[in-house]
Amino acid sequence: MNELTREQYQRQWESLNAAVNPKPSAEQRTKMLDGYQRERQARIRTQRMLKELNAGLMKEIMAGK
Repeated sequence: MNELTREQYQRQWESLNAAVNPKPSAEQRTKMLDGYQRERQARIRTQRMLKELNAGLMKEIMAGK
């Protein structure tokens, strides 16, 4: 049976993993990070609007009582 040393196994695994999961280029990483940033900013805006809406509704409810 073909026995692999730990180092040989590690190198083969890294090589296979790199072939299956290639690292994105610098441009792709920049685009991905820009996309994450836009999504994060959109979530922050949405949460802020929901807080304001909730506060307004609570005022109306309290004023109505």
